Amino acid sequence: MARANAKNYGFADRLDFQVGNSARLSFDDATFDRVLSTGMLHALRDPVKVFREIFRVLKRGAEAWIYDPAKVASYIDRNKWKASLNIRERFFLGLFKLLGLHKPIATYHRNQVIPMIEATNFEKYWIDERDNEIRIKLRK
Repeated sequence: MARANAKNYGFADRLDFQVGNSARLSFDDATFDRVLSTGMLHALRDPVKVFREIFRVLKRGAEAWIYDPAKVASYIDRNKWKASLNIRERFFLGLFKLLGLHKPIATYHRNQVIPMIEATNFEKYWIDERDNEIRIKLRK
């Protein structure tokens, strides 16, 4: 879906989509000017580990922007999304639902996120909560 959207908006030649582990990114230190995370924070097993990994791949003075759950997710056509799943993904979605592992999104709040950030080396941070979404900016 992301690749199709990038193509529709003329960005396909400037974007590279990769699947990976957010706690063990396959990029060198100080690679990026910005890291953007949308709709992922609530699903992380160890958010502090991921924040530390984001810190590692950011250049000095660069920022990470984290939105969770991403408000943009409410604009996704769930039927199109389900249709885009391959057979393996559909199997696991069904299995997770059957086992009760597919849970509704529970957002973090400011008082929960601050200790996570303070366990890292980020110099500055801003947290904005509104409309059931938390927006976090972290500066290296």
